[in-house]
Amino acid sequence: MSHIKVIPNALPENEYQFVKEVFIDVDNKHNTAWVQDFGIAEKESKKANFDHLMFCHVGFVSGYPGTESFYKIEPIISKLLNVQSYLRLKANFYPRTKTIDKHPWHCDDFRKETGLDVKTALLSLNTCNGYTDFKDGPKVPSVDNTLIINPTDVLHMGTSTSDSNYRVNLNINYI
Repeated sequence: MSHIKVIPNALPENEYQFVKEVFIDVDNKHNTAWVQDFGIAEKESKKANFDHLMFCHVGFVSGYPGTESFYKIEPIISKLLNVQSYLRLKANFYPRTKTIDKHPWHCDDFRKETGLDVKTALLSLNTCNGYTDFKDGPKVPSVDNTLIINPTDVLHMGTSTSDSNYRVNLNINYI
């Protein structure tokens, strides 16, 4: 599993709290907008489960301007990951479900699209019983300030949470 890195306490506490505050904005200081998304990781499939529900904030997609939230956290994330170029930065907000919903296996396969050595970084913004599972690797629990780094072509799946109001993470695809 050397191609999958799990880094607890990835950011210094003050930087982590700022990134978390931008996306879990209880005081509405940052006005981060969330868009409802059905059929997680399966929209193109004829087997889409539209009971799978999440909210997304797409902060950056290559070729388009970033959002205000993206530009607030970009220096912190760039320093953490030594980013040369972003392809996408997306925040995922999964509401609580009665039991943990497992989402479909998938790849964030920007390598196939670009032919470049693209990585995915997933930063957990809260602790809950949700997790990210890798087909040929570890099951990584959602723990505050835990970072997972892997090649984008690694098969994985995420979940909802049943013991917290939400599960929130940042999904960063970068070179």
